[in-house]
Amino acid sequence: MFSKRVFVLPFLILFLSSCNPVTTGVESETYPSRSITGVIPFGPGGGADSIARVISQHTEPILGESIVLQNVEGGAGSIAAYDVHKDPANGYKILFGAENPNLYRTTGISDLSYHDYEPIMLFARTVPIVIVHPDSPFQTLDDLIEQAEADPGKILMATTGPVGTSGVVTSMLGLDFAMVPYKGEGASITGLMGKQIEASIVSLPSAYNYILANKVRVLGIVNDTRLEDFGDWPALGEVAPDYLEHLPWGAYYGAYVKKGTPEPIIETLRDSFTQAFHTDEFQSFIERSKMIPLGLTGDEALAYQTEWESRTNWFLYQSGFAEHPSNYNIPIPRNETQKERKNPFD
Repeated sequence: MFSKRVFVLPFLILFLSSCNPVTTGVESETYPSRSITGVIPFGPGGGADSIARVISQHTEPILGESIVLQNVEGGAGSIAAYDVHKDPANGYKILFGAENPNLYRTTGISDLSYHDYEPIMLFARTVPIVIVHPDSPFQTLDDLIEQAEADPGKILMATTGPVGTSGVVTSMLGLDFAMVPYKGEGASITGLMGKQIEASIVSLPSAYNYILANKVRVLGIVNDTRLEDFGDWPALGEVAPDYLEHLPWGAYYGAYVKKGTPEPIIETLRDSFTQAFHTDEFQSFIERSKMIPLGLTGDEALAYQTEWESRTNWFLYQSGFAEHPSNYNIPIPRNETQKERKNPFD
């Protein structure tokens, strides 16, 4: 009898152990079981900051956990991108990013790009605007362009880095400004109001309240046509038709997790952000901020991102501000032939 018990015991232990959960390296508890960190690549007051704070406010009740937001500034957003990427792919750190990582590789800022992350949702896009102080001698967009052509390298222009809105648009214009660095659009607007600089190119949402308060003045919008709600603002496409091939163009904002995050976690986040996106409160915020809603997830988000990455990297390359995009397997935009275009800035 004793020998039979000894013989059966190892198999009983093996059977019982097989009924227990197996450790896979991924947290086994229901996600989320604790607070989530949201990393914003720029300082307070800019477009990325404002949209992250509002969407998080409406996502938290759906997730059942708090989203603790941190502004991690510097490196045109690359420091924040690295901060998210260095952590485990477990959904507990979200990058509330703008478009910048699409341009890191060709401009030498970082080896990271959005190919190293999974989009949860792309929330909205914006139209860039050119703003000056209300007392500025520049009365029109033409005035600014003509002065920059006549006196290159003299006009003080804000920049949040070569892949920020101002950096990309000034590259598109092919004009030489004296670029003054700021850590975010909010800071650059403060600098403009204090007359530390002469002009800035920012997203409309970042500057909208200051426009209403007459603390900054709009010279024009970086778009192919005028905006319906702001018909008095001239569009770059009508002032300088040579730039139409690059327009419309603008920043966009989204939420990302590190590639390799388990699909069930991505689905939980996607569903929660989608519900928050469609709330009346968030849609009202988008409308008040003069953003253009996207609400893209999955393949639609990837397609939008890929097209933006392709078009922007190629015009930066043609302008002489980026490496050849094909070095990073970035395709020529769909509306282009395989033959490279003549540089429109020649």
